[in-house]
Amino acid sequence: MQLLRTESLLVYEFLPNQSLDRFIFDPIKGRDLNREKRFEIIIGTAEGLIYLHENSKTRKIHRDIKASNILLDSRFRAKIADFGLARSFHDDKSHISTALAGTLGYMAPEYLARGQLTEKADVYRFGVLLLEIVTGRQRVGALSTRGSGGNIRSKFSVAEQPHPSM
Repeated sequence: MQLLRTESLLVYEFLPNQSLDRFIFDPIKGRDLNREKRFEIIIGTAEGLIYLHENSKTRKIHRDIKASNILLDSRFRAKIADFGLARSFHDDKSHISTALAGTLGYMAPEYLARGQLTEKADVYRFGVLLLEIVTGRQRVGALSTRGSGGNIRSKFSVAEQPHPSM
């Protein structure tokens, strides 16, 4: 006698290089990411966001783009992971009003101030990630919505030197 069960499985591709943060914030492992690999990771992540925002059946906002959520395959190609906070976004909506979610140091100032979520919040997070990839320095601490308006310059200087591999 055979028992029938309804079961859902989530299957992931094996990604031997694990997450991007293991490389860009480690001075030794960071040497494995030369300028070309870093550029390809940036492009791959941007293409993934374009797919989520413009090309998937329902637009999605990830809400937690950061180095630990970018996984790397054996050739260091970027794969966006951890969709636990993601929200679907219908074409007839300009924004989603929602409770704040995500990693504080990566949140867009307008999302922090109003709780209105758009694709621009992911683009802001991507900008923070871009600075981390180029400089090899992690964005730490919460953004302040006072004084600087949550300006990213609180951690990164315009004159910041890129990582030596850049």
